[in-house]
Amino acid sequence: AAKGEPPKQSLRKLTSYLVFYLSFKNGAKAAQPPLNGKEISKNCSEKWRAMSREEKKKYQDMAKQHNAQRATTRRSDPLRGVRRRQRKRQRKSLAPKKRPLPAFFLFAANHRPGLRECHPRWTAVETVKELGKMWHQQPEKDKTRYKEQAALNIIFMEFNAAFVVAAKGKMSKKLPASSTGENWLEKAALRPPAIFKEGSLKDQDS
Repeated sequence: AAKGEPPKQSLRKLTSYLVFYLSFKNGAKAAQPPLNGKEISKNCSEKWRAMSREEKKKYQDMAKQHNAQRATTRRSDPLRGVRRRQRKRQRKSLAPKKRPLPAFFLFAANHRPGLRECHPRWTAVETVKELGKMWHQQPEKDKTRYKEQAALNIIFMEFNAAFVVAAKGKMSKKLPASSTGENWLEKAALRPPAIFKEGSLKDQDS
């Protein structure tokens, strides 16, 4: 932290004297020759006692600001009160879960390699823009098949997650239902999961 500022990383509750001590300590370490810990504490204490109320008010305001920020951070921490050893594991469980790719991303995964081969100098933004144009130009029939595959991925991710939990003995025998109820989703669920490639679509038409 810069001189005269409390350390931003610290979540410890600060007093006005502690804020002053930290800034004084940083300056004393930079002095030539540098002071040792005992000399720093003695000189800091003497200087603090000699300061007026107006001079101390600056450090009081800084301490209040830090403590207010600390209180907000503690209230917003979902793992408040959890032991340090358990925090890493529980923070990992609070991380956003992986989601199956939407229909457009499945379409993009199939067509991006061909675009890169034809246009090797294109940037990622240019490639995505072209993929978006190609997606909008696709017949609704082809779009529906990508949507079916995306829905199928959702179903199997749900069931896979259920079986993982069941293996740990943490769920009932009832498996979760599908997260959506469209007819095309139910139709897609009848087919087994497979790697979705453009060639497989053509095979279905024949």
